[in-house]
Amino acid sequence: MNDMNLETKYKLIEKLMQTEDEAILQQVHVILESIEIIGYELDGSPITKRNYLDKLKSAQKRVSSGDYITQEDRENEMEKW
Repeated sequence: MNDMNLETKYKLIEKLMQTEDEAILQQVHVILESIEIIGYELDGSPITKRNYLDKLKSAQKRVSSGDYITQEDRENEMEKW
């Protein structure tokens, strides 16, 4: 879609403006919200809202399953360096 030319984008916008189907508009809204860039990684790559929420869910699952290291454990590990 990066190669989509300006004319095609305007046609898409025009179709959206003419659409009265709330379900379609809601789906488009959800898609656009999910690709919204909300930040950047240290290497400069973008973080989308969807990517952030996926990472958050993954982290929550790891914590729930006990798959994490406490700050105290990390500090003890660092003392051994």
